Amino acid sequence: MSIPQPTDLRERHRLGLPIVNGWLSMPSGFGAELAARAGYDSLTIDMQHGMVDFCDVLPMLQGTSIVGTPTLVRVPSAFDHVCVEVMMKVLDAGAHGVIAPQMDSPAIARQIVDACRYPPLGQRSSGATRASFALGSTQTPYAKSANTSVLAFGMIESQAALDDLDAILDTPGLDGIYIGPNDLSLSLGEPAASEPTSQRVVDAIERIRLSAQSRGLIAGIFCSNGEACAMRLKQGFNMVTPAHDVAALMQGHSQRLNAARSVSAPISSSKGY
Repeated sequence: MSIPQPTDLRERHRLGLPIVNGWLSMPSGFGAELAARAGYDSLTIDMQHGMVDFCDVLPMLQGTSIVGTPTLVRVPSAFDHVCVEVMMKVLDAGAHGVIAPQMDSPAIARQIVDACRYPPLGQRSSGATRASFALGSTQTPYAKSANTSVLAFGMIESQAALDDLDAILDTPGLDGIYIGPNDLSLSLGEPAASEPTSQRVVDAIERIRLSAQSRGLIAGIFCSNGEACAMRLKQGFNMVTPAHDVAALMQGHSQRLNAARSVSAPISSSKGY
């Protein structure tokens, strides 16, 4: 008999269980529900590079909540700060946490945490419109549990972040980091790659992972496919993403199309007269 796996990401991390995270770039509540039903441990809605706005995020969160899959939102980038207003809005809508791009300094890391935590741990404004009933309960109201349940992730994807890595990762309240290997490669002067081969980038990725995990943080990374995810999990990463829904859809279409066109010659048809 299989043992039920915990759905809470903090509990999975505490138990040393891998987190395989689906990535949602297309604005579809039904698509989000289908991804949740596929069995991912978590999902991330991408507002940075995905074709997704807040009006899309809400039905997508509703779609994943039908299945009960923890769902994060990657918010838009803002270079020298984070989109605090977007972070608080998606959390109020019922996101289980956020992934903020370009966490290039301790100040940005502090902004991420502040947007995810109610006072006195942060500066999140009270008003969890949907989250109050979607994520709360009669035993533990959302406002009381949010400071320990909402996940605050920041992305390490630049030379600037590497230069200040220890101070960034020492930010109180930060739950995890997510490596963007493509942008990290570009920042280090190498071609963009989900699985970089440049030793400089390989070493940087390993340094980030070890530094994060030494502080008890969840170490996540984007991958190009399932095989790459398995490789990263063997390396010791806690959280991996096998590309995004767009790639999955394109690959599915291509496989079916290639199979349909695998016949080497046209099939003769009978005119019937």
